[in-house]
Amino acid sequence: MKKAFLCGIKGTGMSNLALILKKMGFEVSGCDVSTFFSTQLKIEDNEIKIYEGFNFSDIKTPVDYFIYSSAYSSCDMVIKASGRFKSYSYPQFLAYLSLSSQTYAVCGTHGKTSISAMTTFALSQGKRKEFPFYSIYGSNIIGEDEVCVQGHDNLLIEGCEYQDHFLLYRTDGVLISNIEMDHPDYFKNIETMIDSYKKLILNVKTNGFVILNIDDKNTSRLIPVVQQKRPDLNIITYGYSLNSTVTVVLGSSSGTFSIPMLYNRTNSFKVPAIDRRLISNYVASAILSTCMLLDRPHPSLYLEEETLILDEAFLTLINRSLEIVQDFPGVSRRLEFVVGSKGIMYFDDYAHHPTEIQTVYNELNARYPEKRILCIFTPHTASRTKKLMEKFVDCLTNFDKVLLTPTFKSARNDEDINDPSLTLYYKLKQRMEDVDYINIEKLFYLEGDEDIVDVAVREIGKNYICLVLGAGNKTYLIDKILEMKG
Repeated sequence: MKKAFLCGIKGTGMSNLALILKKMGFEVSGCDVSTFFSTQLKIEDNEIKIYEGFNFSDIKTPVDYFIYSSAYSSCDMVIKASGRFKSYSYPQFLAYLSLSSQTYAVCGTHGKTSISAMTTFALSQGKRKEFPFYSIYGSNIIGEDEVCVQGHDNLLIEGCEYQDHFLLYRTDGVLISNIEMDHPDYFKNIETMIDSYKKLILNVKTNGFVILNIDDKNTSRLIPVVQQKRPDLNIITYGYSLNSTVTVVLGSSSGTFSIPMLYNRTNSFKVPAIDRRLISNYVASAILSTCMLLDRPHPSLYLEEETLILDEAFLTLINRSLEIVQDFPGVSRRLEFVVGSKGIMYFDDYAHHPTEIQTVYNELNARYPEKRILCIFTPHTASRTKKLMEKFVDCLTNFDKVLLTPTFKSARNDEDINDPSLTLYYKLKQRMEDVDYINIEKLFYLEGDEDIVDVAVREIGKNYICLVLGAGNKTYLIDKILEMKG
């Protein structure tokens, strides 16, 4: 039995990788900080040993693979293990896996986790359970206890642009949802980001495919690059533009849309989303799952007999995939409804970029216009908060009440940047005094969990949404607030 040790095993991607390796028959163990993360529950349920801290002596026997989170690349354990075992960073190990499978990557500044999860769901229902693939992404489908491993022939991964990690993978197809300035500790500006995405698509295998969101101005800039430099690649575009391969037409009622493609036949779909960005994620997943199916020699093996219509297979399968993802139960920490109690709705979301925060607000406000929203926000990385300060101010002032915490400590190159969360607080406070922008009613800066819980309990009541927001580890605050509310 092969053995794998994962350093930083509680991380979202790392924890899923641990579960996948366990399901593949590996003996898996790992280590991480002592802080509780929700991911560790499934790890422990699968009898995977987690050691506290980063002590090299905890690796009891030689291991076949030592895999470490990029956040801990410079720790003493990694340095020692790199001289003893086959060692890979998390993205390096995904790249290693991509060499032995047909590999498809979901990339983009926003939406890649959701699209990865939806695509996984679309390929794991009904007869599609026979489709031989497995997927690795930074969350899990709500209500599903196991990671998806239906075979090893195909690999679906969430491709992260940070430090150009996604350039390591050998891909047969790539989906790009959008490109927006992020990770300023690595990318100097938006042009350097776009350059990385150009390299990504130019690295796709011969006769592969590229799926692009045509509505995003930066993503659409990649179309002529493919046409001029990689004419062998199939380009599929999607969006609300009439120029797209797959055009989305919004319906008259919330969450409904249609894809008018099938020779003047139009099917209407209804999904639990209202915001245009979120709806487009469903369409993206339907296109990607269809392309993956059709990339196999005999796709009909994974389809119900009545599904495949040979003269329009691509269009038919997109519609069938959309029928499936209408029942998608959601993904953890992406607009996740946690519980309702005493007239209060509690939501948890990973959003840590201004555009994502704005999308979360738009969606909740559209779904529940009668509700007021209290937001507990933890900024993620000092460099991002500093670079996008004004955009953070713009989106956070939409909420009725904001409880701002110090920036989540991340293993990024932020050592030379002072925590900008107080600056964000004062800018929000200044915005509150501007009558042209008045919306936010109350603002708090709170450093300790007890203070956050005390203020939240005091400030929320019936007809409220309590939203825990950010890439930090604050999900557990919901339980503490519920306990205090009684």
